[in-house]
Amino acid sequence: DAGIEISGSISMAFGSPWDREIPLQNVKEIVDAYLKVGIREISLSDASGMAYPTQVYSICADMKRSYPQVGWWLHFHNTRGLGIANILSGMAAGP
Repeated sequence: DAGIEISGSISMAFGSPWDREIPLQNVKEIVDAYLKVGIREISLSDASGMAYPTQVYSICADMKRSYPQVGWWLHFHNTRGLGIANILSGMAAGP
């Protein structure tokens, strides 16, 4: 332990331009891999700008319920004008 903390990021947790929506199970497999190596802070990111509010709420609520030991971060872009709405949906999914 060198005193450096590591966080993990899932860059396209909400969708990709190639695959459209990403199955939640695929996202959970990445979370499980991070947890296996001791990473407890994880960002669900929307690098492709494809997230939409109801999806964000659903995924965030499920992840918080499934992985209460994780410190979650959210990262959104305003590609389609939904950035603020996605932030508010993520916040509504729970503290």
